[in-house]
Amino acid sequence: MNDNQLVLTVYSSGTTTARDPALFLRRAEQLRFSTIYPGGAFGTLECFIACDPAGVFPFSAGQRIVARNSLAVCWEGMIVSLQRIIGARLGVKIVGVGYWGQLLERKSWEKRWADNRLDEETWPYTAGASGAAKCTTDRSNRMRFTPKGVAWATNNFASQIYTMPTGETVKRVTLSYDLQEAAQAWKLALNNLATFADIWAVTASGTGTRDDTLGTPAQAVEIYFQAAANQTPVEDGTYYGQISGVMVYSETGTITAQSVAKNIRAKLAELNSDETRIGAPGVTLEPFMTNGRESMASILMRAASYGDGSYNSWAPYLVESDLATTPDGKPVLALTQYPALTSYDYAVRLDDPNLTGELTVVYDLESVRNWITVSYRDELNNRDVILTPDDDANLKDATSITAYGQRETPQPLDAGTTSAASAKNLARRYLAAYKTPRFYVSVPITVKGYIRGPKGKRVPASQIRAGMRIKIENYLTDLASVSGAGLTFIITQTEYDDDAQTCSISTGVPDDLAVFLAQLSFRT
Repeated sequence: MNDNQLVLTVYSSGTTTARDPALFLRRAEQLRFSTIYPGGAFGTLECFIACDPAGVFPFSAGQRIVARNSLAVCWEGMIVSLQRIIGARLGVKIVGVGYWGQLLERKSWEKRWADNRLDEETWPYTAGASGAAKCTTDRSNRMRFTPKGVAWATNNFASQIYTMPTGETVKRVTLSYDLQEAAQAWKLALNNLATFADIWAVTASGTGTRDDTLGTPAQAVEIYFQAAANQTPVEDGTYYGQISGVMVYSETGTITAQSVAKNIRAKLAELNSDETRIGAPGVTLEPFMTNGRESMASILMRAASYGDGSYNSWAPYLVESDLATTPDGKPVLALTQYPALTSYDYAVRLDDPNLTGELTVVYDLESVRNWITVSYRDELNNRDVILTPDDDANLKDATSITAYGQRETPQPLDAGTTSAASAKNLARRYLAAYKTPRFYVSVPITVKGYIRGPKGKRVPASQIRAGMRIKIENYLTDLASVSGAGLTFIITQTEYDDDAQTCSISTGVPDDLAVFLAQLSFRT
């Protein structure tokens, strides 16, 4: 019985099937493809078509290609290479890459979702302002204008300007202000440089907070301190205007992994408009921004790395276009919590006739971390901060320390530019994942033809996918440290070979946070 009857389909555009009058795709052989998790779910595909390599070939790079087993999508992506082979066999080799690698890894974005920096580079002083030489500024946890003891004419002003990257706009600004004018007349204001209208202004001594959504979003805004009369102040700090606790937003709502994912979905016309699979971890990510241009994939992985309020892990990935609410040939972006190991999608037994090779289960005590340190960049105070369990006892696990000894992170996790709350959330998610020994199968599990589903139903080997869970039924039952899990793994990669009808399954707890931290060579 052959459970795998794969059919390849190439699309000229959208859902329009490319013409194949010579039935090249029916001759495809040496078909292999992979799936990956997190980030994916489709990896690479290749196949060989025997034909005249110098002849007309109906397909081209850039077209969508899908492998289906009956109605089930097994792989979807884009043709990136057509290799015309002249040798012992003549033909064309098709190479495809899933949309995660071909789209999200290759497209980048410079965007500041929520930016609280106060440095000179971010808010440069306006040297050409009429009062620039008559004022001093300081940026010690604030931006303060202090007038010098020289004559100011009415409307002389000093200012600092914030500018979003090209194509981005300021949509919201929150801050605290403090104006002290004593017996003189001064003005402190935030101006929209798209309309040259004040977003807010104060002309009387006092303090307060502001949360302003711009009616007309602007690429740049200006904070300015202005003389409202001809006057000469004393230069002793009596008079000043300042803002602090500034957060500049390129979006109007609270910044979370969900909102970041939805923004990326909207940014990329190559993604389907369906957002029903973009879940809500709920953790506020403020500040959150890129450092220069950053790949869409990296942004998504970084946003998801903070997990949720219960310190569960979340993963972004793409699912096949067929699953869209309104399919149009474009993949669908998803952001979901890691699947719980208390259930499973596939099952194998050591004596299954379709199981090939041997199994080596590694119980990895060396990976245990139960005393976590984390560093982050506090732009508000212009300093790097390291948090340890001495600062917050939630960054250690007493039960794990009793069982395995104190096992610290070799160096602090680097959370980049963020808040203390977000940095702690990242550390606690890391602690939740590493406080008990992790386990994995050191050599991929290989099945031939099929695998069993949870109720014994045969699932074709070609349809096994990364991100699903596999359980070894007649092996140890206590390694997961999760009640009821048994020996259950998350599948992190699959490699399917259609000629052999085999699927190699790599397993273990996916380490997206470790990958993110390893790649994070910059501060954001």
